[in-house]
Amino acid sequence: MEVNDAMNVPQEDTINVCLSEILGEVLGENVLVIPEDKARRVGKRRRFDIKIEYKGIEFILEASFDRKDAVRDAVSRIEEGLIDTVTIALYYNPSYFVSAKSVPEIKKILLEKPLEVKVFVQGLDISKGLLQLIYEKKSIAQQVTKDWINVRVDEFGELLNSIEEFVVKEDVLSELLDYIEENVNIFVDDALNIFKKNPKLMKKLTKELYRVLFSPSEKEKEEIIVPNVPEDVLLAHAYISLLMASILYESVAPQHELDSLQKLLTKHKNHPLLAMKEAFNEIIDINYEPAFDIAIAVLDNLFSLQSYPSIMRDLRNIVNIAQHVVRNKAILRQDFIGYIYHKITGNIRMRKGYATYYTKHPIAYFLAYLSLHTPNVNWDFKWSDLDSLKNFMVCDFACGSGTLLSASYEALLSKYRKDCFDKGEHPNFKEFHKNMLESSIWGFDALEHAAQTASIVLSLHEPGVPLAKMNIYHIPVNEKGSLGSLNLWWANTQLLPIKRRSISEVVKATVIVPKFNMIIMNPPFSRTTAPGEKGSRPRIFDFVVEAKVFEKLWKEYKKLIEGIKKWLKSNNKLGELYDQYIGQGKVFRSQDINPLNAGAALP
Repeated sequence: MEVNDAMNVPQEDTINVCLSEILGEVLGENVLVIPEDKARRVGKRRRFDIKIEYKGIEFILEASFDRKDAVRDAVSRIEEGLIDTVTIALYYNPSYFVSAKSVPEIKKILLEKPLEVKVFVQGLDISKGLLQLIYEKKSIAQQVTKDWINVRVDEFGELLNSIEEFVVKEDVLSELLDYIEENVNIFVDDALNIFKKNPKLMKKLTKELYRVLFSPSEKEKEEIIVPNVPEDVLLAHAYISLLMASILYESVAPQHELDSLQKLLTKHKNHPLLAMKEAFNEIIDINYEPAFDIAIAVLDNLFSLQSYPSIMRDLRNIVNIAQHVVRNKAILRQDFIGYIYHKITGNIRMRKGYATYYTKHPIAYFLAYLSLHTPNVNWDFKWSDLDSLKNFMVCDFACGSGTLLSASYEALLSKYRKDCFDKGEHPNFKEFHKNMLESSIWGFDALEHAAQTASIVLSLHEPGVPLAKMNIYHIPVNEKGSLGSLNLWWANTQLLPIKRRSISEVVKATVIVPKFNMIIMNPPFSRTTAPGEKGSRPRIFDFVVEAKVFEKLWKEYKKLIEGIKKWLKSNNKLGELYDQYIGQGKVFRSQDINPLNAGAALP
């Protein structure tokens, strides 16, 4: 048996193997416990000290005779992407093992002496909250210090149950989300107070923010009549746009040897708009234009508020929040940006009755994992082979903030990671990220701000990886009859001309649209403003205020419906059903059948 000569104790690897064998017996035959030593013997690279697969959750244990080493390794496993949810730092007290000379002696000590643990979920230390839950259950564990929990090996199953319960019960990000929401509300209130004293400024600024954030048309060529988008909705979106861009900038700046926002704040004498503008202009020259161009446009408009100290203070705090978020890379891996976007802007919309809809995260991840983990005979892909995987095409034709695409990214990552581990291969997360964003994942939306948000959400899964391109596109709804991504129905070629807006101009580009293996979306194309009532119309026309423009779009929309009906009827079986059940004197009237309604293409 190997011995650590410096402390005259057994090697940590030896203790890990002993502990894994004991845990395997304690937790039962249905629980998989793998020591790193076993993984290494079958040709796998080092990835963990001990892995436990318990009730569908993977737990990584990182053990050490040094508390700081155990914590560092536990946190880094999440940041490296090797585990999605839970890591446990485990401290071996050297004094317990000084007398251990054999494997039986080590096992005897492990069974008799308590272990000290810290638990991390999504990179956050949940030990304090977990301890409170354990005390409430009055079953296991004691507090050793304010930071560590004492638990016996034979109580480990109950510890894992408590962790599972805590993860389900508690939103470990809620405190940070609440803090961000509080700061958004402060900014909105400060701006609204200024607007009360200066209504002309309000009118001018809100119109420009609407152009940047919500207009689905080509801004350079059309005089837009702003619909009734509440001022606080516009302001909240502006704040979140800058926060998202700041988080992405802080995440990637070190890889490009760029100054931090805090350093730029000092350079510009605490002027947040100047600091952000220099930062975003620097990074956009590299390859992140889709994520930053709208943020720069928002900045340009907010310069009209630079004389107000309260606004400057609020914007400076964006830098502090961004730095706090970026310190914990695991947060970014959990689609934290999407959580921010939906929680904060969604709350404001509901207060105002302003409706734009999105798929909530648990539903999005359920749909993505269910779709990708259900066997499909048409998918002949080698999931651990990146050259094969990059040809797997996923699309959301109404991607919004990218929630469903982000969930699809995670589901694909889980398949890739599992296949790699099963084959004894080490996953290349950076190359996976590059392939997903440059090749596999596609998104279209009628709002440029949504495309920006989706770009940032996806980029932050592995920030700092250089990307040649991303396949997130804005297809407008406008007075010329464009219906957003519905236009793709008429495309009889894979070469699609798209006008893409950069900071200074609209650039025409030809995009090769592939055939997709999976389409995942929550389509807004037929959701109506007032179902069953006269004057109700599809929500995709929410931003169209002129009757003349709406009539033109409505004409194109009906033409599209007829085109889809014709295509459906060209299928012999569907055509027979259509003729049998739809028409005068039959079960369904023709005018009641809208193929864009979910589940209503045919009876």
